Amino acid sequence: MVITRATDYAVRLLAVLSNANGKRLTLADLAAATSVPRDYVPKVLSPLVRRSWVQSYRGAGGGYSLAGAVQNITLLDVVELYEGPLHLQTCTGPRGCEFAPACPAHGVWLEAEKELCGVLAKYKIAELAARSRRQGLFVAAT
Repeated sequence: MVITRATDYAVRLLAVLSNANGKRLTLADLAAATSVPRDYVPKVLSPLVRRSWVQSYRGAGGGYSLAGAVQNITLLDVVELYEGPLHLQTCTGPRGCEFAPACPAHGVWLEAEKELCGVLAKYKIAELAARSRRQGLFVAAT
């Protein structure tokens, strides 16, 4: 399993917006702070806007800001928004496994999936943003 570039970009963009403390940032600000290609920023932010985590503003003073308190958004929330529910194997998904009782690896896949989801759920975007701010990363220059 590989997390897509869109998910990685979304985490970076949320960190920058979180570090902006409610200030509206332009596409150029966001692209510069995250190294996300400028033309790709709106595409990545679109699901976050639809989820009401990010507010978009049109026009001359346009840009993006966090839509409100996002303190409880976890890394798992973001990953699942872009990737869908996490399943390490098709047999751990909604259809289940036809070989589960006899498959020697089924329990291992379930355990690994549970652990991965647990780790991702443990980290909040606000905490990751604070960590990046302390390191001088993902902070808009404006």
